[in-house]
Amino acid sequence: MSLSYLAQYFPKYVRDPNDPVSPDTPDYNCIAFAAGDTNNWWDDVRYWPPGVPQVWSLASLHQAFATIGYVSCGANESLEVDFEKVAFYADASGRPTHAAWQRSDGRWKSKLGPQHDVIHGTPNCLESNEYGKPVAYMKRARQTNT
Repeated sequence: MSLSYLAQYFPKYVRDPNDPVSPDTPDYNCIAFAAGDTNNWWDDVRYWPPGVPQVWSLASLHQAFATIGYVSCGANESLEVDFEKVAFYADASGRPTHAAWQRSDGRWKSKLGPQHDVIHGTPNCLESNEYGKPVAYMKRARQTNT
């Protein structure tokens, strides 16, 4: 995905040229990436955590992330040093479209479908017609220092 594509589809996105970007891979998507899973493409067809209804909805995403220790934290996107957070995005109809994961430095990291991942300052940086906007946040005790 070229930087011009990012600027076209995500007008609020600003990339720091010093930030690393992963290679493109179709092995996992943004939901899996936010969950820390780089082996599966999480959706209601290909892979879903056992015991969670295979329904593509925010409620099911919350249940899926609860299986790996996340709890709801309302609309709180701010950095909490001892916690890592995920942001869920939805379109105007409420359909989930994307997830981002908060790094230990407070910035957010997202995987763009089968493309590479990007680092962005706030969840709102990826607000767009394609992804909608961030609508829900969850957190768990920090698992990594990145």
